[in-house]
Amino acid sequence: MSFNTASRVSRQGGQDPIYYKITDTTHIAKVPMKRFLSYVNTKMEVTQYIARKTLERGHQSEKDVAVDGATNVKQPTEMWHTKMLLHAIDATTSEATSIDIISPDTDVYVFSLRRFPELCENTFYVTGRGQRHHKTLPSPIVLALGPARTAALHGFHAWSGADITGSFAGIGKLAT
Repeated sequence: MSFNTASRVSRQGGQDPIYYKITDTTHIAKVPMKRFLSYVNTKMEVTQYIARKTLERGHQSEKDVAVDGATNVKQPTEMWHTKMLLHAIDATTSEATSIDIISPDTDVYVFSLRRFPELCENTFYVTGRGQRHHKTLPSPIVLALGPARTAALHGFHAWSGADITGSFAGIGKLAT
């Protein structure tokens, strides 16, 4: 059993997971979040629902929005991050003047710094949860680090603070 599967089984507290079909009328007010998200297919439904609503909202506000509604939410991978950045690079080549890369994941931020020269000048990284979001312009960081250090960031990040690595040489994220 994988670590993710074991964690999911533990969160279920011995109960079988329940599948919820996610629509505008799905009522989940009295369902505990752990119970609601215990079934992998429900998580995928939520992801696809949010992707559809994001596209609708972008269309209503006359903004170009790119989402990947088929993302496997169980375990974002480097491929997932790469796809997000490729969408941003494609938007740049299609003459986008401003791009927001939105993710709570530091891996995406590190990859966006690496790819920043290929992105439009007004590319922002947005992170946070709920109502607390922080918008960062990566260009001052990229300029301060220079091309060689920026190119090396993703390799160092894999040792020092990737999601699957707690520490490197005894120093972890919390110690730095």
